[in-house]
Amino acid sequence: MSKRVRNQILALAVNLGLLAFATSSVYAWDITDPFAALSENPCILIQNIANMLISFVVVAGVIFLAMGGIQYMSSGGDKVAVEAAKGKVTGAVTGLLIGFGGYFIIRVLMSIAAGTVPACKPQIV
Repeated sequence: MSKRVRNQILALAVNLGLLAFATSSVYAWDITDPFAALSENPCILIQNIANMLISFVVVAGVIFLAMGGIQYMSSGGDKVAVEAAKGKVTGAVTGLLIGFGGYFIIRVLMSIAAGTVPACKPQIV
């Protein structure tokens, strides 16, 4: 990989990072202290942690997906580089699916718990 391509990838990664931080206030949840809710309602704590984890999973998945795509485009037909890029994209998509699946399972369990524990009603975020 040439120095120019490496610098372009680094610049893209920095710009994506800055974009993620710049837009985070738009999509931020009102979480002042997620552990303060533990004494009041443990279900809120679980929901806050799930929301934070899914945010991390999405950001990491998109970054790895972009890195794999850039690596694929800059492989120049080299079979080893193409396979490495495909592996990175596959890993990113698998990670996103596992993350969303885990989030879905937590939401379903919280909905089931809402029937037995009134304080566990799911919050819309």
